Amino acid sequence: MAAALRAWEADDLRVYHYYLIICRKDFRSWEHDYLYTLFNDQQTIRGHTQPVASVAFSPDGKKIVSGSGDKTVKVWDALSGQEILTFKGHTATVMCVAFSPDSKKIVSISKELKVWDASNGQEVLTIKAPTVTSNTARVTTLYFKSVAFSPDGKKFVSGSKESKETAEKELGPDRTESVNVSSPKNTLKVWDASRSMEPPPPPLSDSLVRKFEGHTSAVKCVALSPSFNGEGGKLVLTGSEDTTAVLWEAATGNKLQTYAGHDLIVTSVALSGDGKHVLTGSGDTTAILWEAASGKKIQTCKGHAFKIDGVALSGDGKLVLTGAITFYPDQATILWEAAGGKRIQTFQGHKYLESTEKRDVKGLKVRTIQGQPARIRCVALSANGKLALTGSDDRTAILWDATSGKTIQTFRGHTDEVASVALSGDGKFVLTGSADMSAILWEIKPAPPP
Repeated sequence: MAAALRAWEADDLRVYHYYLIICRKDFRSWEHDYLYTLFNDQQTIRGHTQPVASVAFSPDGKKIVSGSGDKTVKVWDALSGQEILTFKGHTATVMCVAFSPDSKKIVSISKELKVWDASNGQEVLTIKAPTVTSNTARVTTLYFKSVAFSPDGKKFVSGSKESKETAEKELGPDRTESVNVSSPKNTLKVWDASRSMEPPPPPLSDSLVRKFEGHTSAVKCVALSPSFNGEGGKLVLTGSEDTTAVLWEAATGNKLQTYAGHDLIVTSVALSGDGKHVLTGSGDTTAILWEAASGKKIQTCKGHAFKIDGVALSGDGKLVLTGAITFYPDQATILWEAAGGKRIQTFQGHKYLESTEKRDVKGLKVRTIQGQPARIRCVALSANGKLALTGSDDRTAILWDATSGKTIQTFRGHTDEVASVALSGDGKFVLTGSADMSAILWEIKPAPPP
């Protein structure tokens, strides 16, 4: 009896019943009678609000699925009778239900046939009954009546019945007559059940021009060639967590080149004005300048101690600007000579104005100390390479003289970190975006006379 009780507690009804049967009659007592009563006791399951039209057990006998006139499908625990899931979406009585052999899918039929994920109730597939049109009348003419899975679970078969319905045929303004509409003959259809359990993708916007697919992990950063207008010959650059960057032809979506050389994710990318050079920044603390067409590595810029968050190229591709998270002021923002990788200038000035403590998106505590060098979030470089722009965790953006490294103007107005920056082509305006959910357009003030 102890073995039978353990099988009962483990929900192994086959073993449980086996031990009850083989127990010697002279050993059977009130305990045996009680356990046998548990096994044979009737279970009443309530929950549907209309008559139940169809039921089925899962292959392992642990679950029950039911279909009802209330247009729902319900899954129950067979032992306790407790409701586990309810599937909604049918438009009429659910006439037949079935589990797949692996218990992972449930198929149900009404005026439409639906396949569900048995673990979470997510709708996987819907097949609507065929319709015919008589002038302006739209009439459903086929009703699913029965369904069953193949033993390997790869296909299922549905049975349907012929129906005749009356539709209204328009003869003219305010004039109609009744006509009979007949469906195809009674049919059996075999369907492919080996469809993905992933939900269908959201509908695409009608403004979508091109989709670029080829990375093997999340795309973290993107850039367009400076003269991009969506027409032929223009370029799209993407950087990914798969440690590569890819150059695409905008007009066709064709992959032109892949840049592989970083050890960690590509965090930022930039294209030169003439489209001949590609710049990538990475979590591996380096920035790499590439020949766009061949994918050849031209130069690796090494000097940051922590991951690079932003990169920029001058219009002629001769200067590289990088910004990084760091506690060392001389490593925060660096201007490099692209050809030789020589450090030209370092920009120091971003500092936390106060000590703070907050939690990031992962719930981890982040502390800042007043006066401590602040993290550089983003950078930009003017086309002629004379101006550098940086955005920081200190809630400011700073415009720099790229040659001397001196501050030209500090932009204060955001209440949270500055996450993105841009310079206008004429060098007269600065645009900043912030975690405070705002973007600000600033005017660059002319330098005061000496």
